[in-house]
Amino acid sequence: MAEPRRVAVTLEQLWHRVPGGTATSAIESLRALRRATDLELLGVAARHSGPPPVAFAPPIPVHELPLPRLALYESWHRLRWPPVERVTGPVDVIHATGMAVPPRTAPLVVTVHDLAFVHEPTHFTRRGLSFFHRALEVAARDADVLVCPSRATLDDALALGLPASRLRLVPWGIDPRPASDDEVRRVRARYELAGPFVLWVGTIEPRKNLPGLLEAMTHLLDEDGTDADLVLAGPEGWHEDLGPWLARLGRRVRLLGFVPPEDLGPLYAAASAFCFPSFREGFGLPVLEAMAQGTPVVASVGTALAELVGEGDDAGGILVDPRDPHALARAMGAVLGEVGLAERLGAAARRRAAAFSWDRTAVGLLDAYRQAAGVASVGEVVGQDGMEGAVGGRRPVAEDVAGPGAVERRRPTRPLRVGANLLWCVPGEVGGSEEYTVRLLRAVADAHLTDVVPVLFVNSRFAECHPDLTGRFETVAAPVSGSSRAALSRRSRPGWSARCAAGVDVAHHLGGTVPFVRSSPAVVTIHDLQPLAMPELFHPLKRWYLGFAAPHGCRVARRVVTLTSFVRDDVVARTGVPADRCSLVPPGFDDVEVLADAELVAVRRRYGLGDRPFFLYPAIPYAHKGHLDLLHAFARVLAAHPEALLVLSGGPGPLDEEIHGAMGRLGVTASVRRVGRIPWGDLDALYRTAAALVFPSRYEGFGMPALEAMARGCPVLAAHVGGLPEVVGDGGVLLAAGVVADWAAAMVTVLEEPRRRDELIAAGRRRAATFDWARSAEALLGVWDAAA
Repeated sequence: MAEPRRVAVTLEQLWHRVPGGTATSAIESLRALRRATDLELLGVAARHSGPPPVAFAPPIPVHELPLPRLALYESWHRLRWPPVERVTGPVDVIHATGMAVPPRTAPLVVTVHDLAFVHEPTHFTRRGLSFFHRALEVAARDADVLVCPSRATLDDALALGLPASRLRLVPWGIDPRPASDDEVRRVRARYELAGPFVLWVGTIEPRKNLPGLLEAMTHLLDEDGTDADLVLAGPEGWHEDLGPWLARLGRRVRLLGFVPPEDLGPLYAAASAFCFPSFREGFGLPVLEAMAQGTPVVASVGTALAELVGEGDDAGGILVDPRDPHALARAMGAVLGEVGLAERLGAAARRRAAAFSWDRTAVGLLDAYRQAAGVASVGEVVGQDGMEGAVGGRRPVAEDVAGPGAVERRRPTRPLRVGANLLWCVPGEVGGSEEYTVRLLRAVADAHLTDVVPVLFVNSRFAECHPDLTGRFETVAAPVSGSSRAALSRRSRPGWSARCAAGVDVAHHLGGTVPFVRSSPAVVTIHDLQPLAMPELFHPLKRWYLGFAAPHGCRVARRVVTLTSFVRDDVVARTGVPADRCSLVPPGFDDVEVLADAELVAVRRRYGLGDRPFFLYPAIPYAHKGHLDLLHAFARVLAAHPEALLVLSGGPGPLDEEIHGAMGRLGVTASVRRVGRIPWGDLDALYRTAAALVFPSRYEGFGMPALEAMARGCPVLAAHVGGLPEVVGDGGVLLAAGVVADWAAAMVTVLEEPRRRDELIAAGRRRAATFDWARSAEALLGVWDAAA
C-alpha cells in the first residue's frame, strides 16, 4: 500500500473540563509530527460553541462533527456512527488519541494511555467506567494498531489479551529547555512562594493519592520539623474531598489551581522536590517535566513512573510505596534535608529526561501509521532504559521467538520436552504461587533428569530474578516485563501462552489458565478457585474472565495439578473434571540454614522490634486475608500485653486504607509495624524470632507461610479453612476464621505459656518434615508422563 498522507486525529479532549495529559500529549505529538513529516493532519472533535482554552489551542485545523460530546461518544461506541471522514473527506489513517474511538472507515490507530480503570475502578465515576470499558472493547475489536506510552501500559494490554502484533510502545516526550533564573523569580513572586516547597502537579482525582501526600506532609512537618510548604498545582477533578487535610495543614499547603504552561517549567525548577505518589499512571508527564528541570522526584514504585525515574545510581528520584505515608515522608525528608542527595538526584533526573523527546514520539507515531496502513516498518528498535520496544520499529511478537515450523506437531520421543508457561509469574507480586513454582522447578533441576527436557517460557522480570532457574533450563524470555497487574487476567498472555505449547510434547501452564489455541497436550496447575468461590472479592471483568477461563483450562487439560485435596475436590465439584484426571503435587520442606544470633538481632533492629515479642503475618492485604479480624484480636492482646507487637509484611493491596483506618480506631498504630514487601532473608529471620505466625485468612488453596514458619521453628496459629488444615495438621493451632476472641486467647497463650509454645515449635518441625520437594518433583514427572 502507499505511504499514508492524510491522517485524521481526534482532539475532543482539548475541550474537556480537565484536559490533562491526554490533551498535552496530543498537542505536543502533533507539533512534532508537523516538524518531522509532510503529513496532512486533520483534527476531529464534537460540536462546540467556541474554541478550547488558550492553553490547549489545537496546532492543526479541527473539523467538528454534528453531535455534542456525550452524544458523539455514545454514538461512536454503540452505533459506530458518524464517521470522521464525513467532515475530513477521505483519509489514509484515523488516530484516536484518547479512548473515544471513532468508526473504522480507514486504518485505525488508538492510543491507550493507561488501564487504571481496570485496576482501580473505585477511582472512577460510574459513567467513566462504562465509557472506558466500552471503549476498550471497541478498540480491541477494531484498531489496527494500539499505541502505549509506557512498558507498564503495554504489559497491561498484553495481560488483557490484546495481541502483541498490534501493540506499539511509543513513549511521550518533554521540552528540555531549562527555566531561567528570571523566570523562576517571576513565578515565585506571582504565586508568593518565598521559601522551600514540595510541588505536586496534576488533576485532583482519587488515583493521584493526594490524601496520602497530605498525610505524609503532616508527618514531615510534625515529626521531622521540616520547614517546607506543599504546593498543589492543577485543576479540581472528581471524587476527592481534601478539606480535612487542608484544614490540618493550614497555611503550609497552597492550592494554585490551573497553572498555565508558561509557568510550569519555572515552577518545577523553583521546587525543592517534586512528589507524585499516584496509585497508577500510564506514563506520568508531570514527573518527566520535573526531572527535565533538574528537580529531584519522589514517586510511586510499581507503576509507569518507575520507568521514568529509574533505579540505582542513575535514578532521578526515590521510588516508594504510595500507600505508605511514612515512607513518603521519609523520602521527602531525605531530599529536603540532604543537599548532596538532592543535587545527585537532580543531575540524574535531567540526564534521564533528556532521553525523551516529542520528535522521537513523532517517529514512533509515524511508524504506527505506516503499520496500520500496511506499509512495512522501517524504523529501528531502540532502547530507553527499560523503555525499549517498538518505538519506530515493530515490537517482537510470538512468531519471532517460536522459530520456523515451531507450530507443527512433533511426535513425542525421548527425551520428553515439556514447556513450562511462567509468563504469569510476576516476581514479588503473585505471592505463594511464585514460591511454590520456583522451588518445585528447582527440585526438578536437582533431579538431574536425562529423559525430560523442561523449557521455561518466562517474562523478563522472572528471568532477572531467578537466574538460577533460567541458567539450568532451556529458557525463552518473552518481551514483556509482567510489571503491571491487569484485573482481567495477569496470568494470561494469550499469544505467548499459546507458544508455550509449540514444539514441545507437553505444555504445563502453571498459572491456572490454558490458552484457547493449543498445539500440544496441556497440563494446568490450579492453585485455587477463589474467583469462583468468593466472586464478590473480584472485579467484574476478572470474575467474568476467570469464571470462564479457569473451568475451561481444567476441562481441556489432560491433567490438572493441585497442591491440596481441598482444591482438587473443588475443581471436581465446580468443573465436572473426573477426579482421576487430577493429581496432587504438594510443596516440599526446605532445609533450613542456621542463622547467627547477630543476624537475627540485626533484622529485629532493622524493623524497630528491639527485644519485644511480636506476631508475624506475611500477606498482601486482600479482603479475604483477614487483616481486620487480626487487628481486632491484637487489640485485645495489647490489653493484657502492651509490650507485644504485630508485624504485617507483604506488598500493597486493596485493603491498605481500611487497615490503616482500623489501626487508628483500635488504638494499635504504635504497636503495629507495616514493613511492606521485604527480602526473603529478612522474612526468614522474622519467622525464627516471632512469638508466632498468625494466619487468619478466610480462604487458602494451600498457605505456604504456614509451612515456612513450621520449618523454622515458629508456632503457627492458622484459620481452619481451605487447604490450611492439610498443611498445618497437628503442627499448629487451627482456629475458626473471624472469631476474634479465640484468636486473641490463642495469641495470649503463646505469650504466657512457654511450655505450650515449645510444644508447638516441636510439632511444627515434625509436620514440616513430612513435606519433601524430591517427592513433589517425582509426582510432577509422573503427571508429565501421563499427559504425554
